[in-house]
Amino acid sequence: MYGVKPNVVKANGVKVNVLRGKVVNGNSDLRVQAGTTGFRADPGQAADVRGLVDICFVRGDFQFLPVEDEDTNIVGIRIICNGNDELMSLMEALAFAARVAVNQCLVCSDC
Repeated sequence: MYGVKPNVVKANGVKVNVLRGKVVNGNSDLRVQAGTTGFRADPGQAADVRGLVDICFVRGDFQFLPVEDEDTNIVGIRIICNGNDELMSLMEALAFAARVAVNQCLVCSDC
């Protein structure tokens, strides 16, 4: 993971501080950004809590597909990695996203 830069994006109308970075392994190149508004101590504020993870591929053999339920509602995502480099990049991107979320929740002033 390198090239980590801060950014602010809106998630359903709420500003979220995110960190952006990229992962390069061999022929795979992923861009990832992740952030959260952190946990809220007041349960009434639950609607304000946001978590965001974006993973975009620049190079490599990836497939990003929706997962649908029996009513064809999109209920998830499926990521297929074809190759060692791609799998390593995906694991690093997800680990980065998890670290960002944990760190932002730990420093949350509302907790």
